[in-house]
Amino acid sequence: MSISEKITQYRKMRGLTQETLGEALGITAQAISKWEVGSTMPDISLLPRLCELLDVPPDVLLEIPQDLSVRFLKKTVSALGREHYSEHRGVDMTSLLLDIVGRTIGNDGHNYDGNNLHISDEFIRLRLQRRDSREGNESENECKRMDEAAFLLCGTGIQTDYLAAQPSLLNEFLDLFRNEHTFAVLRETAVRESVTFAELEKKTGIPTEELKASLLSLLEMSVLTVQVDSDGKRGYVRNHGFAAVMMVLAAADACACLGGPGINAVWSCE
Repeated sequence: MSISEKITQYRKMRGLTQETLGEALGITAQAISKWEVGSTMPDISLLPRLCELLDVPPDVLLEIPQDLSVRFLKKTVSALGREHYSEHRGVDMTSLLLDIVGRTIGNDGHNYDGNNLHISDEFIRLRLQRRDSREGNESENECKRMDEAAFLLCGTGIQTDYLAAQPSLLNEFLDLFRNEHTFAVLRETAVRESVTFAELEKKTGIPTEELKASLLSLLEMSVLTVQVDSDGKRGYVRNHGFAAVMMVLAAADACACLGGPGINAVWSCE
């Protein structure tokens, strides 16, 4: 679709006449008409206001290729981040942009799945996103909700401490991921609703003694705990260690170990 066709389409979608659009831009309706038949093009100085009135991003109106627009965005914002990072410690412009944009930007102006990493010697911010694949959440014409996971690390001290840890200290925790029953059990648990041993045994099909051993490991690592829920049922629920399990899986996803694309957009402070 040409720019002239897009101007016509978006003008009509916004309920604007050539006269009202021209008046808002400080030009004549005849000038708008010339744009729409393709005999002339909008002046570049009018582009910001035109996009605002038509409620369409400039890259969509001008058909800027996606890879070019994303590269320019990354370059510009990384420069802003370097400029402001030293002066306003703690105010990270690139991270603020990721909070606003949050994902990879498509050429049609919509948001798509994207795993974004912002990294420097003192700062790591990882954001993993994907469309909600469950059926029936939204109508066909609506943008699907994005599921996401995020990780933030700030400061060189904590990195130094973590990297100084003895690998053997991780064995007990990592054994959870080597146990073939761990995820089967965790899939059947929740934060507020308790599930009993008998229910877990039935739902997972795990033999009794093996289920007992798996639950013991999850309890010892505080991934699960036992409590009485609001319905008065005593059973197993997710505990604070469950968050650590999810963070490890998010890290695996970022490294493309779970079948996904891995990180596909990187911002770095030089």
